[in-house]
Amino acid sequence: MTLTGTITLEDPPPVYGSATSVVSEGLGDYCAIVTSGGVVCWGTNSNGELADGTSAGPDSCNNACSKMPVPVGISATSLAGDGGGWCAILTSGMVDCWGSNGSGELGIGTTGGPDRCTYDTPCSTSPVPLGISATILASAGTGGYCAILTSQMVDCWGDNSFGELGHGVSSNGPERCGDSSCSTTPVSTGIHATSLAAVNAGYCAILTSGIVDCWGDNTAGEVGDGSTTGPDTCGGYSGTNSLPCSTRPVSTGISATSLVGGAENYCAVLTSGAVDCWGDNARGELGDGSTSGPDTCSDSTPCSTRPVPTGISGTSVVTNGNSSCAVLTSGAVDCWGASGFGELGDGSSSGPDTCADSTPCSTRPVATGISATSLAAAYSGYCAILTSGPVDCWGDNTEGELGDGTMTGPELCSEFSQSSPCSAVPVSTGISATYLVGDGQSFCAILESGATDCWGSGFDGDLGDGTANNSDVPVPVLGLDP
Repeated sequence: MTLTGTITLEDPPPVYGSATSVVSEGLGDYCAIVTSGGVVCWGTNSNGELADGTSAGPDSCNNACSKMPVPVGISATSLAGDGGGWCAILTSGMVDCWGSNGSGELGIGTTGGPDRCTYDTPCSTSPVPLGISATILASAGTGGYCAILTSQMVDCWGDNSFGELGHGVSSNGPERCGDSSCSTTPVSTGIHATSLAAVNAGYCAILTSGIVDCWGDNTAGEVGDGSTTGPDTCGGYSGTNSLPCSTRPVSTGISATSLVGGAENYCAVLTSGAVDCWGDNARGELGDGSTSGPDTCSDSTPCSTRPVPTGISGTSVVTNGNSSCAVLTSGAVDCWGASGFGELGDGSSSGPDTCADSTPCSTRPVATGISATSLAAAYSGYCAILTSGPVDCWGDNTEGELGDGTMTGPELCSEFSQSSPCSAVPVSTGISATYLVGDGQSFCAILESGATDCWGSGFDGDLGDGTANNSDVPVPVLGLDP
C-alpha cells in the first residue's frame, strides 16, 4: 500500500496506523515506515525532506516544516538520512532518494535539481529513482550514501571530498559538485559486504568474509589501517589536497558481527563478542584506558589507527560521537567517553578521568546499573529499553531529552563551563517500548501499545505532535496509532 495525499493543520489528524520503524535524519527530522509499508515524515522541509512536492511548508517552524507526519507516496522496507534528505529501499528493492542535491546525493546524474529549494539550492521535493536495487543503506552525513546492492556489491554516490566513494579517486572526481569532488551516480567500491557503518566523512563495511574494511577520512585514524598519514591524500572541504584519507577500502585486520560509527571513530562487536574501537580519542572514545593515544593524529589529537580492545564483550554498541554505550553479553549497560553531561550514566558528570581540553570523561567502560535490550543516542545522552520493557534515559536535559517531566534537572552538569540540566543516572520516562531511536536533542519510541511517542526538542516540528514546542514527557505522534 502506498500513502498519498495532502494534509494541513486544519484537517483532522491523519490515521496511518502503527509504525514498524522510525528513522532519524540527524538534524531534527524523522520518517517512519508504517505497517502497510507506506512512509511518512515530519520535521524540517527546507530541502524538500518531506517529499510532499514543496520546500515551503506545510507549516512554519524555525524553517519550513511539518508538525505532524505527511505521506511520502512510496512503500519501503528501510530508510537512511544524510542531514539534508533521505533515501529509501522500496518494497520492490529499488532505491529512491529525495531532499538536497548539492553534492549529487540524489544519485540521478545531476546536481542541477530537479527542483530548487531554500536559498535556491538544488533538491528534489519528491522521491526520484536511482536505478539500483539494494538491501542496506548508510549515509556519512556529509552529502552522500553507500548501499549494499542485491548482489552484495557496495556502491556509493554523493560527496567525495575525503574519498567517501571508495572507488580510488579523491579530489579530482569523478565529477565536480560546486567546489568538491563527487559522483552524481552510484560508483562501485569493488567490495562485497553484509553491513555498513558511517562516520562524518567515511565508511566501514563488514565484508562477506567477515573482515572489516574502511575508507574515507583518516585525519583521526578512522580507516583503522595503522596509518596517520594516508594511505592516500584528499582535498577535504577546502580542496587543499593534503589530508590523510583512503580512496579505497582498506583492511582493519578484524572480523566483526556489527559496526557503529560516531563523529570520527568506530566501534565493532568482534566475532568473539569482544568490543574494539578506533579513531579519535580526545574524549576517551576508545575505551582502552588511554587519554593520550595510543597514536597521535592530525592537530596532535590522540587517536588509535588500529582497533583496540575496550575490555568488554557485548551484543550491540551505540555512539553519539563523543561517547559510546554497549549492551553487554550479560544484558548490563556500560558506557565510556565524554561525561560532562552525565552521559556515562554512572552518577558522575565530572570524571572519573580527564581528557583533552580538561573535559571530564571515562577512558574505560563504566556501569550504568541497568540491564537493557536496546539503546539509542542523542547528541549528549542516551535512552534504553530495559529488559522489563520501560524506557530510561540519562545525560543532557536542556530540551527535555530525559522525558521525565522536567527541564530543570534532576541535576546540573557543567560541560563547557556552563550549568545545564542533566541526569547522571538513568531516569524513567514512564513509557514501555519495543523500538527506540534518537536524534540530535530528541527521542522517539514505538510503544508496546503500537503507538509512537516522541520527546525533547520540538524546534522544527520534530515531535510530530502538531506543535513546534519542546516536551519533557513523551507525546503521541499524530496519526501513528494502532
